[in-house]
Amino acid sequence: MIWNSSHIDPSEVDLWLNHNIQDPADIYVADLPMRYIGLVGAGPKGLFALIKFVEAYMMADSIEQVELHWFNTDKTFGTGPYFSKDIPPLFTLHDCIGNISCYSKETSERGLLKTVSLFDWLSEHSRSEDMPKRSDFCSRELFGHYLKDQLHAIIQQCPPSLHIKMLQATVDDVDRRGDNFTLSTNKGALPFTYESVLIASGHSFSRDSYCDAQSNGSIIMEPYPLEKLDFIPARQEVAVQGIGLSFSDVALYLTEGRGGIFYKQDNEYKYLPSGFEPKLYPFSKRSLPTLPRGIFWEGHQFVPKIMDEVWMDRLRQLGRHLNFKEDILQDWNLECQIAFYEQFPDTNHFSDVEILHLIENYDREQIFSINALIDPLAYSKVPPDSHYQEFVVDLSMYCLQHSKGGELKSPMGAAIGAFREGFYKIIQLHEEIGFDEESQILFLTEWMNYFGHISFGSTRDVNEKLFCLVKDGYINFLFSDTPNVEMADDQFIISNDYISKTFDYLIDSRLPKGDLNKNNNTLLSNLCSKGMISELRLNNCATGKIDLDNGKARNAYPNSLLYFYGIPANGRSLFNEHLSPNLYDYARNWAQESVARISKKKCVNA
Repeated sequence: MIWNSSHIDPSEVDLWLNHNIQDPADIYVADLPMRYIGLVGAGPKGLFALIKFVEAYMMADSIEQVELHWFNTDKTFGTGPYFSKDIPPLFTLHDCIGNISCYSKETSERGLLKTVSLFDWLSEHSRSEDMPKRSDFCSRELFGHYLKDQLHAIIQQCPPSLHIKMLQATVDDVDRRGDNFTLSTNKGALPFTYESVLIASGHSFSRDSYCDAQSNGSIIMEPYPLEKLDFIPARQEVAVQGIGLSFSDVALYLTEGRGGIFYKQDNEYKYLPSGFEPKLYPFSKRSLPTLPRGIFWEGHQFVPKIMDEVWMDRLRQLGRHLNFKEDILQDWNLECQIAFYEQFPDTNHFSDVEILHLIENYDREQIFSINALIDPLAYSKVPPDSHYQEFVVDLSMYCLQHSKGGELKSPMGAAIGAFREGFYKIIQLHEEIGFDEESQILFLTEWMNYFGHISFGSTRDVNEKLFCLVKDGYINFLFSDTPNVEMADDQFIISNDYISKTFDYLIDSRLPKGDLNKNNNTLLSNLCSKGMISELRLNNCATGKIDLDNGKARNAYPNSLLYFYGIPANGRSLFNEHLSPNLYDYARNWAQESVARISKKKCVNA
């Protein structure tokens, strides 16, 4: 089942939230002794950081009066725009509700704060006759209701000496004042001195592609907010660059969002068009749709057999940077193979020894391997001279058929789960030990892209809808190889060695990535120019990312508490684009170090 806000009772949290959001001009330096903390960004990661700070503050024995200034560009505090109440209910979370909470395990176990997971919250607030299951999904706007409800609950639990100020403003500069900081926003410089600052600004990077075409109204540089797509005419042929999660949003918004109806017939989606749909022609480096994401939660997910802690310890003991192909890839491949054949109908009764014998002796060109996930075209039974669209339809049907039972009961589901869990181990090794130069380049330029497409695609339900649109011709895969894009007379020519097509409209659905060398974020560029952050270099490889030590900026000012969390913290930690407060919990480090500083120092007004 997919839950949305129609399944819960109305809440007055939005009224409370709007009443408590302030303009920076409305707050003043306190007359009484006060310590100030800065938190930049109010999406889910900003909320996770707020929770960590409140918890750390409550744990302190002796603490001063503290005012935490929480900045956000708009009024979507706690949710960010991606989970706001304005998102249509047709857009769902990519993880099942049993896998999501805005509280870390540590916070829940400590018990200082009243904590509730999304599943428990929905069970409590549902007015439906049906009870939620952990394997259910929910709309993004419903998840936003949960986040805002938890924000309200956390602020209600704050001690009287901790004051949370939600400020609608864009922080665009930070300056040092000794070991402390001052902040400037799009509304002017602020008169406060901040003991510490954490930046959790999420996807806040500008686009650097198609700069010459930005004045052309026929190109959409990024898809959000989705209302930007409303001007695209019905039945127009539209090129879409990027086939990740954002493409799923674009495709559904321009079909179901325009009045089209999906319905089930014989357990398969059918589509009833409204007549207002354009035709989409997606392309990317791989030009493949994402695979359906598995349904998993703690205690109900794939457990690696090869890449376990013993395997991790063996690699740690090598005492050198790892070579991805020699030290890791063979075992990762074997993990995916075993997972697949343990669930494959013809071999699911085999013993471990029999499965290993099959893998070792079967025809290399036909045996399932990790390459089948990376390059499925090589395994296709569709004739080579067929249209690429036929291959994508064939791939879609195969993936849906062999992942139907989830990662514990289906071969493709298990292989995708093995790929995901193996990847988690690999990025942990990357952070702890590091890769040699060859592996570093290979991993960042190729395998990181594979990870998102293979293990963290859209939900099965969304994939079924997209595959339905592919079969019906509303989504057309023309380009099997990476095409080039040329602009001529306000049109876009998309071509590779096999085919060329001209479009009047182009949507760039890729989300820009942070890169200090591209100066695509004003705040980070300003920090870099002042030496407050620097670029992370790994084995002489430029990364464009911020050099951090457990979230804290590495710079010439070790006593300054400047932290990063979530997407801006990508670097040594490779995967911060998740909704888990347990992974790369840099907010915990920031909160504890900030509170420790405040509790030790005698308060002096700025």
